[in-house]
Amino acid sequence: MQLFPLINGARDPREATIDRLVTRNYGQLPQTNTTVGLNGEYDFGKIAVYGFGTWSKRESDLPFTYRTPNNVNTTPALYPLGYRPNEVVNEDDFELTAGMKGDIGGWDWDLSTGYGKNKAVLNTSNTENASLGPASPTTFYVGTLQSDEVTSNLDVTRGFDLGGSQLQVSFGAQYRREGYKILAGEPASYAEGLYRAPAGQPFAGVAPQTGAQATPGFRPADASTSHRDSEAVYGELGWDATEKLFIGAAARYENYSDSSGDTLTGKLTARYEVSDWLSLRGAISNGFRAPGLAQQNYAATSSQFRTVNGVPNQLLLIKTLPVSAPEAVALGAKPLTPEKSKNISAGFTLQPLDGLDITVDGYQIEVDNRIAITSTLTGTAVSNILISKGLSGDLSAQYYTNAIDTRTRGIDVVGTYRYDLGDWGKLRANAGFNYGKTTIQNIIPNPPELTALGSSFVLFGRGSQGFLTTSFPKTKVALGLNWDWNKLNVNLRSTRYGKYTVIADLPAQDRSYGAKWITDLEVSYKVLDSVTLAAGANNLFNEYPDKNGIYNAALGSGQFPGTSPFGFTGGSWYARVQYTF
Repeated sequence: MQLFPLINGARDPREATIDRLVTRNYGQLPQTNTTVGLNGEYDFGKIAVYGFGTWSKRESDLPFTYRTPNNVNTTPALYPLGYRPNEVVNEDDFELTAGMKGDIGGWDWDLSTGYGKNKAVLNTSNTENASLGPASPTTFYVGTLQSDEVTSNLDVTRGFDLGGSQLQVSFGAQYRREGYKILAGEPASYAEGLYRAPAGQPFAGVAPQTGAQATPGFRPADASTSHRDSEAVYGELGWDATEKLFIGAAARYENYSDSSGDTLTGKLTARYEVSDWLSLRGAISNGFRAPGLAQQNYAATSSQFRTVNGVPNQLLLIKTLPVSAPEAVALGAKPLTPEKSKNISAGFTLQPLDGLDITVDGYQIEVDNRIAITSTLTGTAVSNILISKGLSGDLSAQYYTNAIDTRTRGIDVVGTYRYDLGDWGKLRANAGFNYGKTTIQNIIPNPPELTALGSSFVLFGRGSQGFLTTSFPKTKVALGLNWDWNKLNVNLRSTRYGKYTVIADLPAQDRSYGAKWITDLEVSYKVLDSVTLAAGANNLFNEYPDKNGIYNAALGSGQFPGTSPFGFTGGSWYARVQYTF
């Protein structure tokens, strides 16, 4: 492949010596993770107090696609040999819950309050804002994403003896406050410079992309602070009507302070023991999920490969727009509404032999007004709208919307067998099978704003539909074997992910991928009562998904499907020391 621009029609001499291994890290990406946890309780007699929490800090490196020297977005004065941008995410996560519990007049009660916060600071290095030319920095503070939540719960329960039956009565209340914040990056990370390559250089007079390459910073217009409150009450009854029949019922009312409004959900369950070895069970319920604050307010720009006008692997600068942004509204965005669901399941449990348990369950889940991200909206008409709203014309756009109604049907089969080996310890074997299929029952019409731009603009195209219906396996088989002997434990797992197809807007570009077995192994040994050593492997045999039929052969990027259920980073080995006190 040619990396450098031609010199007077001839190849640049550096073509013969430049390192062409420009795509790396198909293994696990570098990451450092530190976690500290606590869990404690003290019983005063009639009242016990407790608390638990975790704090973790993680630093992750995320390398992006190599920018070649013969690219308008590569400034020769900064990167004469090209460059590969790298994003570093520094994440702090904190959670603490404290509460008390006790008994009053036979009623067990539990009152608690928890606070959680996650803060991700984003920086990018080995990059540039090409629109600033040689004066561009090569490292940028991109911005910060932060979410927090306060939740208070009161749960009360009591059992009643009704003579020939038992009744469990539970009720409670919850208050929750959610917050979400986006902090803007440094100005240079999103600046729209006026640099043009000077005469005599390749791409003379051409305007490069604006913003830091791969990860442009959050603009001040992207910054936001949002929060909402919700209050809920619930009640639940569990009735052992006879020795063989159990019936359960629950209801929950919840009210949100924002446009999500209020809702009443409920659930009915039943279980009947036909015999000592066979039981039947079933459930029916409805559900409600308010739009996440991030779905409503998230705004960010990133480089992603897309197929444009039938041409695959086009690197686009895609901006995810908040639904309330003027540019999103101009492209047809509407305020998000809650998702609502109806759920039915039925199944049975078997115990045909001592130590053998088998469960079989079938289910159907229908979701109305499902929130999904739109197709990538790109082209001159979209650029003109973005420019009119003060954004760069280099951008393509997408936003979240209540796009579809879906139905998922499936079946789960799980079997577990336990066997005592006597002096040689205990053996546990398990096997599971899942089949699930999602179909789209309805898609909202194209908004008039998109229709007016032309017939090629589709809110939720064939490719986007495929990400919800065909881009993951319909079948999954899981096998496991665990041997526990004195201080030694050996755990072996093997999972088969079925075949799947990633469909595109153009059927000719559909790609199918075969089934794969992924095996994990861990061996642990308890050196002391408080110290355990462990070593293992995830994806022991270093299995990869099938390669894409079409990918960027020049850069080596896009070789594997991003939808692979087991990723495309291959195998990894690890060692762990666990200390319990």
